[in-house]
Parts: sequence; structure tokens; C-alpha cells
Amino acid sequence: MTYTTTYTTRLTSPRRKSLAPRSRPATLARSLTRLEREHVALVLALSELDSASAATPDAALRAALAPLLRGDLHRTQYALSRADAGLYGVCDSCGHAIPARRLELNPALTRCSACDARAR
Repeated sequence: MTYTTTYTTRLTSPRRKSLAPRSRPATLARSLTRLEREHVALVLALSELDSASAATPDAALRAALAPLLRGDLHRTQYALSRADAGLYGVCDSCGHAIPARRLELNPALTRCSACDARAR
């Protein structure tokens, strides 16, 4: 005698919500939180670079890394200043909304892809 059991799974409403596309305000909030964390990390990294002795064996690496980190810090601070002005997620050039997915990938962006391509 063989018994066969069929299992079915049914998505409940909380699961369905997680499959739904994320809302723009929630995505912007997550991106802004990430931007704030990146800002703190950059400040700490630059502080560590500045406090290190110039006579260390990796002085050349530190000298090369510092301008890159300062550039990232500048872009992060500019994006945070736009957020303070209520303009986070709005293109600096054309005023259109920057796609939320693009901000998730790089929260310091201040231009949409079209304006970014024109600037290059």
C-alpha cells in the first residue's frame, strides 16, 4: 500500500507584499541611510590616513588613496546637503527623479543617467 501526499504552499499576504516592488520613499530612505553610513566611514578612513606616520612603508599607498577618499567624501557631503534641502533623489541638472534602483547602487548620485551621460 503506497501513500502519496501532495503538499501545496500558499503565499500569505505578508509574503506577497515582500514580492511587490518597493515604494520609492522606502527605497530613498534606505539609500539615504546607506549614504550616511558611507559618510561616517569615509571620515573615519581619512582621519586614520591623516593620523598615520609618513614614515610607514605604505606611505605611497596612503598618499594615493587620500585624494580618492576626499573626492568620495566631497560627493557624499554634497548628496547629504541636497538631502537636507529636500532634494535627495532629484537630478541636479534637469530636475527629474533619479531612479530608485540607481540610488540603491550608488546613494551619492546627484544626476540622472541621461544628464550623467551628457556630462561625460
